[in-house]
Amino acid sequence: MNFSKIIVIAIVLGTILFVVINGSENAEVSVDVNDSNKTPEQKFKYIDSNNDNVEATTASDIFTLSDYLEDFSYTDRALYEQMNARLFGVLNFKTMAEYEVLKSNGFPSIDDFQYVDNYNSQELSNQLYDEVNNYPDFSGGDGLSYQALSTLNLLQSLADLEETIRYYVPEYQQGDIFPRGSSWPDGVRPEQVTDQLTKIVSSYSVVMDASAFELLAQARYQQFAFNSRDNNAQRVVEKLAQANKLLKGNVNLENYVKANYADKIDYFYEISNK
Repeated sequence: MNFSKIIVIAIVLGTILFVVINGSENAEVSVDVNDSNKTPEQKFKYIDSNNDNVEATTASDIFTLSDYLEDFSYTDRALYEQMNARLFGVLNFKTMAEYEVLKSNGFPSIDDFQYVDNYNSQELSNQLYDEVNNYPDFSGGDGLSYQALSTLNLLQSLADLEETIRYYVPEYQQGDIFPRGSSWPDGVRPEQVTDQLTKIVSSYSVVMDASAFELLAQARYQQFAFNSRDNNAQRVVEKLAQANKLLKGNVNLENYVKANYADKIDYFYEISNK
C-alpha cells in the first residue's frame, strides 16, 4: 500500500468521522469444490482438509496458548488473553501448525506489546505512517512487526473508546454498535467521546489488510458501525472471512460467526472460499 492509498483511506475515514460527530477432519478428499450440490460449508471444509499444511494431529503436535504463555509473567499473559478476547478467540489454537499460521499473520511478540505501551495512539500512528513504504517491516526496533504494531494500536484505541463510552453508558459491551444520540445522557454525545473518535481515525488509517490480525482488528472496528444504520454485520463478517482465509480456516472465527451472525454464515463461507 502506497502513500496515495493511505491518503484516500484517511479522507474516507475523515468523512465517516464527520458523519459520526455531526475445518472438519472428516471431510472427504473426493468432494468437488465446484459441485453445485455442496454447501459453502462443505466446500470450505474440503479446501481445509486438502491444504498442504494440514496434517493429522498427534500428541506431540499439541500446542495451545497456555503452552505459549507458560513462562510469561502474569502481566504479559494478561496482555495476550485480553487481545484474544478482542480478536474473537482466534488465539485459541490447538496445534503447533495452527500457531505457525498465526505467527505468519501478524501474531504480536511481547516486544511489540512493550513498544506500543511506550507511545500514545497518535504518536504510534504517525510512526506507522512514516513506515508504510517499509511494510511489513518496521525499522523502529529489531524484531518489531508493522502488522502487529498497527493491530495493537487500533485495538488500544478501540479499548479506550469503549472505556469512555461505558463511563456514560454503563451497559455498553464490547461488540455493541456505537451509541446513537438518544443513548447519551441528555441526548448529547460527550466531548471526551468525540476526542476518542479523532484518535481512532488515525489508528485505523494505518492498518493494512495483508495479514489476518490486521483484518480482525478491522472487524472489531466495523462492529461499532459508526456510519451505518444497522449493526454493519456484512462488513464485520467480510473482514472475519478474509482473515479466516489467510489462516487457512480457523474454527474459532467460524464459531463466532455462527453464534453472533448466524444469518451471515453462508456469506462467511463464500468469502473464505474466494
